[in-house]
Amino acid sequence: PTLHHLQRVFLSDTGEQVFWTPLRNTLVVGFFATVLALVFGLTLAMLVARTNIAGRNALGFLLIVPYMLPSQAFATAWSTVFRNRRSGGAQGMLEAIGLTPPDWLAYGPVPISICLALNYFPFAFLLFSNALNKIDIRLVEAASALGASQSRIWVRILLPLLIPTTMSVLLLTVARTLGTFATPYVLGSPVGYNLLSTSLYSSIRSGSSGTAAVLAIVLAAIGVLMVV
Repeated sequence: PTLHHLQRVFLSDTGEQVFWTPLRNTLVVGFFATVLALVFGLTLAMLVARTNIAGRNALGFLLIVPYMLPSQAFATAWSTVFRNRRSGGAQGMLEAIGLTPPDWLAYGPVPISICLALNYFPFAFLLFSNALNKIDIRLVEAASALGASQSRIWVRILLPLLIPTTMSVLLLTVARTLGTFATPYVLGSPVGYNLLSTSLYSSIRSGSSGTAAVLAIVLAAIGVLMVV
């Protein structure tokens, strides 16, 4: 990229549409998708690793399956159920029975965040399960013997010990969210909701190779900053 491309992406009026708005959208989706993935993963890890629920070994295997599926599968499934007339084509399942989902539920940041969280929460589940299994059970037993409640044990003992794992989950989930294209494209394009990945694709498709190069460098720089 040349100085012209840098000026076009960062300083021109076009830059708002090409870079700044997609950047804000990416940060919003990345934040909510990561929070949801953390909540799903930690809750299910607690269920499998810290309870005697029946079939927990089978449940632990089944919870890895979502990661084996492409992100587009979740986006397509969501679109099949919640699609409305904005995108044209076949009716969604809810529309077919007389219910019209609003745009914010059919497209945009809400469905993108949920679908990405459902796709990537196995990261959190696997890491939290492994960390919980490695925590010395004598710490919990000692706290219980001294009269600590389960909530206090989690707040004062278990959660602090999970901080390093949480940082790893954040890194992996946010990194995957930044690089995902299919879900933002399927669920964001009908309402013009672009992330950096879809903006990069649009630049390549329109032949703006210099702009695409700048966006690619920005995505790489964000990844490096996250690792640091």
